[in-house]
Amino acid sequence: DALLADLSSQADRSRAYSLNHSMATLGGVFGSLLCSAAMALSGGDYVATFMLATIPAVLAIFMLFLGVRQPAITPEDEASEKSEKKPKPTLKEILIQSKTLPASFWFAALVISVLYLARFSEAFVILRAKSVGLPTAVLPLLLTCNQLVQAFLTYPMGYLADRLDAKTVLLVGFMLLIVANAVFAFFPNPVGIIVGFILVGLHLSMTQANCKSLLASSLPASQRGIGFALFAVMSGITLATGNIVAGLLNDFTVAKGLGGIGCFFGGGVATIVASILLVIYYAVFKKKPAAETKSA
Repeated sequence: DALLADLSSQADRSRAYSLNHSMATLGGVFGSLLCSAAMALSGGDYVATFMLATIPAVLAIFMLFLGVRQPAITPEDEASEKSEKKPKPTLKEILIQSKTLPASFWFAALVISVLYLARFSEAFVILRAKSVGLPTAVLPLLLTCNQLVQAFLTYPMGYLADRLDAKTVLLVGFMLLIVANAVFAFFPNPVGIIVGFILVGLHLSMTQANCKSLLASSLPASQRGIGFALFAVMSGITLATGNIVAGLLNDFTVAKGLGGIGCFFGGGVATIVASILLVIYYAVFKKKPAAETKSA
């Protein structure tokens, strides 16, 4: 993520992340189809299938080292260039460096982390789908449709964020997740599940890449690596917490005879809070360059 930010300009960053997400999602769809074909042709040979799966990974490594070049160091990144000549920092030094990250980064990370509380496992949606009578054989098709929506719409959403208004695109994306949770909770039928899946796909198309762009724009170039690394830790903790809370909420609503809908209420609340925080972020930091923002 940090490298992608370095390779793209501020004006085109949302499109860069969106193109990356679209291609990765489409690759996942084709990879799943190839996996199914490999299993069928090999008579269910897991070893052969996993060996074939290493080929794209090896090709990606070669492309990274042979086809991707670090961008030229600009004057404002001179400090970063000098730091590369120093010995690798210890964990203690990394933690000390994190204290110098700008307040805009911490607030942007907070916005996205709260949103991630609502991105609990698809298993909860699958359980809901089965409980309303959706055939098990249809469930993989719903997941594939969700991925295809992301693959074909993420780049246009990134273009809109770069050319029009990233705040509007993100807010609409947040609202779509709120609506999706409401549909899953209040429309207990196959049509409701299908509509909910489509809405989630639209939400991810509008927010997944654009959230990364938001995070990148909150960081000075010399601190993107540590910033994205810290956010990876934060998002892991948040996703785990979100799944635990979703499970507890589902247990509560099931015990009350309402069915497994508690996670959707929790997801809706978390997304509303994230939306409010996003509005505050733009009001406070939108016109402040990351390098000039006061550190936390």
